[in-house]
Amino acid sequence: MPFPKRTADQVFWSCTGLYLILGMALGLFTQVHFKEVLHLGITVTDVSALAHSLSEVHDLSNFLYIKRYDLAGLLLLYAPGYQISPSFYTTINALLFLGTALIYKRLVVDRLAEGGSRTIAMLGLLGNPFFLMNMAGPNKEIPLLLLTLLLAYILMNQAPGWLWKSMATAILAIFFRDGYGVLLMIFVAVYYISGIQRWTLPRYWKVMLMCVVISAGVGVFAHTLAEWLPFVRRNLNVAKLVAHDATAQVANGTITWFSMFMVLVQWGRRLVLNAASLALFPVLTQQNGSIYWVGVSYAIFGCLNLVACLSAILTLVSTTKADATAPPQPDALALAKVLSMIWLGLFLLMSASAYVQPRYQMTILPIGLAAVAFQKRNVRHAILWIPIVLVLGFLALRYAHGRLPSSAAFDSFPVNPYVPR
Repeated sequence: MPFPKRTADQVFWSCTGLYLILGMALGLFTQVHFKEVLHLGITVTDVSALAHSLSEVHDLSNFLYIKRYDLAGLLLLYAPGYQISPSFYTTINALLFLGTALIYKRLVVDRLAEGGSRTIAMLGLLGNPFFLMNMAGPNKEIPLLLLTLLLAYILMNQAPGWLWKSMATAILAIFFRDGYGVLLMIFVAVYYISGIQRWTLPRYWKVMLMCVVISAGVGVFAHTLAEWLPFVRRNLNVAKLVAHDATAQVANGTITWFSMFMVLVQWGRRLVLNAASLALFPVLTQQNGSIYWVGVSYAIFGCLNLVACLSAILTLVSTTKADATAPPQPDALALAKVLSMIWLGLFLLMSASAYVQPRYQMTILPIGLAAVAFQKRNVRHAILWIPIVLVLGFLALRYAHGRLPSSAAFDSFPVNPYVPR
């Protein structure tokens, strides 16, 4: 007797369950064997640093003293982890990811027609191994992933009260990463303004045009904005340390026509590197030749991010029109265009940063790959294969010129942040 065929829901939740079990097991193993895991290149040092910081802050008076309000969300959300037991970190992260999976299912998986690809849809949520490594402790990526998908769900549904619900979601993100939350608020405002029926352009082109102007404008007037916005000032300070480009010159107040032109050139450069740098310049090994698993996860994300970028661009420039004979519910192309608009709009706004930081785009990756899942099979194949050929060709060219991928230095951390003190 043959086994009954699994439904799409069973497959989705089974894969999600296995992902969470693996993540929780890795998280608990990291907490217990921190030094060994750190040496193996599996530990995300930012997560370890946050766990250490929360254990040091641990009460409201210290939090008010240091005035790091962007840690408020972490301080409240992960309180059981540093007040009771670090093992609660993995439980909290698993529950957050489970909520994210539920939102993503309603946003994407439940809307897929027979022609869509549930495999690619699930790849958007479960294909990034970096979230597995984040399960060990407090992090910003998993909470922001949930809030970003919730925002996309609200924008897609356009239910009554969607504007204030979207703004409330964006404001919550401020308490985890203030600059990111402000970008979400800007995008909500852009999305609302684009719905005003005064321009003849399609809505997604209005959104793209406004996001380009805002993103480039922030780079040009970063110095002025830094006087009022602490997260812009902090971003410029980091940019001075990691990249000496035209944005830093403008940040010093020397605004000229030439410097403004160079800022726009650097902005275009950041767009390209944010989309492709992790895929084209992978760091896969440590200095002793062992595998650097965090770098492997970055490379996987980089390839998927490049696929999402190509998909968003091709979807929005497509001249194919929706099927007029289709039922009132939006067809696959219309859904793909909305998802591509959200992904590309947020991508453009994130590139307003004065330095390249593609890792921050992990929170929007599921939206970008969901747009691929709604495409026809031949289009999906092209979108998937073009980045693969591009990356392999680029790496082969570098290898032919003797330029091998760089190696990562060993991560170090003074103490085990998951041992209660």
